[in-house]
Amino acid sequence: MTAAEKADLEKYEEIIGQGFGTFFEVGQALGEVKSGRLYREGYSTFEDYCREKWQYDRSYAYRLIGAQQVVAALLPIGDNDTPLPKNECQVRPLVGLEDRQIITAWKKAIELAGNNAPTAELVKKAAAKFRRKTGSRKTKDVGSEPKAKSSAEAELASNLVSTLREAEREVQKLTNCETALPLVRAAMEMAEALQNALGSKTGSL
Repeated sequence: MTAAEKADLEKYEEIIGQGFGTFFEVGQALGEVKSGRLYREGYSTFEDYCREKWQYDRSYAYRLIGAQQVVAALLPIGDNDTPLPKNECQVRPLVGLEDRQIITAWKKAIELAGNNAPTAELVKKAAAKFRRKTGSRKTKDVGSEPKAKSSAEAELASNLVSTLREAEREVQKLTNCETALPLVRAAMEMAEALQNALGSKTGSL
């Protein structure tokens, strides 16, 4: 990794190490480590990094990242009348929705909660109509394809994009082909794995 990447990793790990009670900051830091593959000098995968470095299992780490993305959408409207979520469970039902849907559902959950903090169940209830719409749209668009990609396929796609981006940066330098070539090969392997996973899933329907 470059000196700048190592400095970024050190900064993000300080946040993760000290911010166990601040899910927004921890999720943001984990997302940056994942997207930049800043774990790569000591760990083969992001999941290994989370498990061995922080004792986070895969699902918890990805929930934190998803929760951070939800809170980021709510930040512009946060005030005394519209308080922001205090924990990851509150925002879990909103993960995967569009920003405008997140805002609408969160405001509805606050309304349902009255003077209390919205529970995860109330947030789920407020977001239910958007979940139904999302499911209907996907079914119509993709026909006989699955309604949603599995988490394994989503992970493969994410790793593929990250690897290709890094390969692109190395190739553009035109001075480090020996580094770029393994990255391209790794991307090819992930692309093939994704293709096989999609093929297997489609064939089983």
